[in-house]
Amino acid sequence: MRNDVTGGTKIVDLTGQQFGRLIVIEKTGRSRGGKILWRCQCACGNERIVQSDSLRGGYTKSCGCLSRERIVQQSSKHGMARRGKTSPEWRAWRNMIVRCEWPTRYDYSRYGGRGIAVCERWRNSFEAFFADMGPRPSSQHSIDRIDNDGNYESGNCRWTTRKEQARNRRSTVFFAHGVARRMCLKDVAQNLGVSYMKVLDRRHRGWSNEQALGLEPRSK
Repeated sequence: MRNDVTGGTKIVDLTGQQFGRLIVIEKTGRSRGGKILWRCQCACGNERIVQSDSLRGGYTKSCGCLSRERIVQQSSKHGMARRGKTSPEWRAWRNMIVRCEWPTRYDYSRYGGRGIAVCERWRNSFEAFFADMGPRPSSQHSIDRIDNDGNYESGNCRWTTRKEQARNRRSTVFFAHGVARRMCLKDVAQNLGVSYMKVLDRRHRGWSNEQALGLEPRSK
């Protein structure tokens, strides 16, 4: 194993190493987040570009074929994935894995493509996922990560509605308002009767959250 130095940062060369079913062929550059990317050959014959931390952390072990086999295997172990009658919890578990581990998935770039992974406990067992998350509260709920940049794992996931998830997007601005309360800026504006669009315009012009909401005077 040799070390490359790029911009003063030591990079561990993974070329030739095997991680699960993947053998690293070559370094291909960096992701948008600056993470090293490697082109890998899977035992099934397919290739896949994977980040260093996903390989070394054990989050990615195949081109996606391993997770497909695991899903098929898990579907025969219980009654929540019968043909034509899958449970919403099973679909949430399956989609969670697919969006993180299948590069051909339409939304892969927003999940697995930016380093989001499913923890080992959940990836290997639907029963473990169901034990941790419990039944879906209603048809309006779906799985959501509390830390939008964190992985799918116990402690970082919950069942929430679409409205609640919208407030957890990376673009959402949060604001400490009141006694020990962390609220979405849009909700604070609504509670104060202030136009949210006006608040955003003020923030864009460099006003603080307090000034934009009219809680502090704007110095001239």
